[in-house]
Amino acid sequence: MKNILSWSVLAIFLLFVSCRNEEEKVGTTPQQTEAELSANASALAERQRTEAEDAAKKQKESIDSARMTIKRLKPKFDHEVDVFEKVETYNHKNYRNSMNINGIKGWIYINGKDNLLTLSMHSIYVSSKRLFHTSFMVHIGGNTLEAKSVHETYDKLPSGKFYEYVYPEQGMRAKVLQFIADNPTKPVLIRLEGGDIYDFTLSQTHQQAINETVEFYNAISFLKNAGIDPQTI
Repeated sequence: MKNILSWSVLAIFLLFVSCRNEEEKVGTTPQQTEAELSANASALAERQRTEAEDAAKKQKESIDSARMTIKRLKPKFDHEVDVFEKVETYNHKNYRNSMNINGIKGWIYINGKDNLLTLSMHSIYVSSKRLFHTSFMVHIGGNTLEAKSVHETYDKLPSGKFYEYVYPEQGMRAKVLQFIADNPTKPVLIRLEGGDIYDFTLSQTHQQAINETVEFYNAISFLKNAGIDPQTI
């Protein structure tokens, strides 16, 4: 009987200890979870702060780089303003004699009425023989881009030579210039197509002008998107 009683007391004691342990475990779980949540929240806040600081640093570096690009390239452009039409244009100074060179002319166009910044371009053909070209192709390093005309200008120079401008559709103009600028060191082959075909290699003068026009445009565009007026630079 004593043995039975002893075993009963022991069983009750062990059950009591087990219950206390379970209570302690249950009691500490919320505290551990709360501590973990607090640590996770702190780690997340720190990560977000670091990411925000890195993003702000990169944005500042990009803005500083765009400012430096504009300061470096701005003297290479003729800036014209039409106060009546509220239009601005930036023409690279390499194009001052462009009417005497076969090539591609690109320029920056800003419509002040809607603050629209645009890259524009047209082909140039100058010869003693009319071509009446209505499209052109640009070939660089195995890749070819074709542009068809939406507007042509055919005229005659005082020298007696004929000159022709062909404007592709608006969406192709920036694409042609970017295609050339993406290959700054490669020869650019041009084919003009009309009543006949005329092939030539784009001059280094025009290639440099296009490369710097696209670079200048990208810098202006970046600052405008960042809410900074490029005219203040």
